Amino acid sequence: MRMSARKTQSHIIELWKRLLAHDPNCSDLGNVIKNIPLLREAAAKEILARHDATNEDVLCVMRYCEEVRIAAWDRFVLRNPSDIHLRYVIENITPLAEVAGRILLDRMPAQNFLFCIMEHIPLLCHEAWEYYQDQLPTHDELCWVIRYIPALQTEAGTLLLRRNPRNTDLRCVMVKVHNLAIEAGRMLLQQSPSKNDIQCVLDHVPQLKDEANRILMRHVSEEELRRLIEVCGEHVSEYADRELQRRTTKLSLTDKKYLRSHVPLSESEVERRQNERIRAHILDELLILGCKTS
Repeated sequence: MRMSARKTQSHIIELWKRLLAHDPNCSDLGNVIKNIPLLREAAAKEILARHDATNEDVLCVMRYCEEVRIAAWDRFVLRNPSDIHLRYVIENITPLAEVAGRILLDRMPAQNFLFCIMEHIPLLCHEAWEYYQDQLPTHDELCWVIRYIPALQTEAGTLLLRRNPRNTDLRCVMVKVHNLAIEAGRMLLQQSPSKNDIQCVLDHVPQLKDEANRILMRHVSEEELRRLIEVCGEHVSEYADRELQRRTTKLSLTDKKYLRSHVPLSESEVERRQNERIRAHILDELLILGCKTS
């Protein structure tokens, strides 16, 4: 087995010598670096020795050949690399990411490059954020920061809440930024929330459960209320009936007969059912059944 491995290595080296005799271009050498570990360092040195090597060629050397990475970086920097090339270093060559990020940050780059720094370089994250927020990111861009850069969730969430957030923005803050969830939930409940919005509040902000449940009732249709009256226990039926009558000023004769046949409406019974414990139970039951119909 060892003899076979040695033979293979000898064969590869022989092929390498033949390749050099045919004066390979930098692209050929780059393919050697990427695919033949045994020849990686030799091919990298060959690229660095050539005056026609581009920054793309040098990036290949830095990424795949640790032995000559520093030498390749020194050459790369002397050529005034573009923002795109520096971003490639940040995203693909971790040992050089911070120094590349510093160069990029000093140029006060566009938002997409700042986002790259925030995402990949923790030490420069907050400094990049200062530039980023000055460029007036959109609501969607702030949500992107909240979702993918945990270190900046509070900063991005706070900024988003100040900018007339949409319901989808508020849901993002509630789910991802726990210390802002109550504030975002209150805002959401005040701006025409959908059933899904209310369910999000109930799932992520238990402190707002009672208020969310009350608002949820407004989203239940008359047909759903009638179904609740018919199939639920009397506590739920009574609350559903009151909600139906609250929103319907003129009930049809059919509706009145329907309600009379299903719901007892004595005053003492209504008063008894208004205590908070029963009310909470009613709201919980309505939430479960109402959301199933959404």
